[in-house]
Amino acid sequence: MVLSNDNLRYYMARAIKLAKQFPFGIGRPLVGAVVVSESGILVGEGCKTLLDGTNITVHAERVALDNAEGFTNRGYLITTLEPCVKTHKNAIFRPCAELAVEKGIHTVVIGIIDDSPAFNGTRGVEYLRGHSVEVVIYDYFNSKIREELMLRK
Repeated sequence: MVLSNDNLRYYMARAIKLAKQFPFGIGRPLVGAVVVSESGILVGEGCKTLLDGTNITVHAERVALDNAEGFTNRGYLITTLEPCVKTHKNAIFRPCAELAVEKGIHTVVIGIIDDSPAFNGTRGVEYLRGHSVEVVIYDYFNSKIREELMLRK
C-alpha cells in the first residue's frame, strides 16, 4: 500500500503531537515518530523519552519501532526528524537508521533534515537509501516542525 497525501499529513501531524509530550526538550529537538504497517495500519508510536531512572535519551524512532514489534516489515516509519546514524557518547542503543533497516522498514518519511553539525545533515537519508530504504522528505509541516520542535540552543 502506498500512503496518500492525506495519510501522510495525518501521520506526520500525529508524530508532531507525540513530540510535544517529551517534557525535557529544552535545548534539544523534540521528536515524534509513528510506524504504519504495510497494509496502512498505525502499529507503533513514540516520542523521545528518558530511559527509566537515567538521563539516557531513547529516541522516538526506537520507541515507535519497539512498540510496533512484529509489524514493521515492509512498513513505514514516519518521523519529525531525520533518523540518526551516529552513536551517541552515552548511548546504549544503535543508531535509529540502522534499527529501521534491521526491522525491515520499507519507507521512511522525514519531516525535517537534521542540520545539526553534530549529525552532519542528510547522513541518515544517505544511510537509509544505501540500504534500499525509500526516503521521502515530507515538507508539508516543515515550518511548524522548525518553529515548534527544533529547540536547540
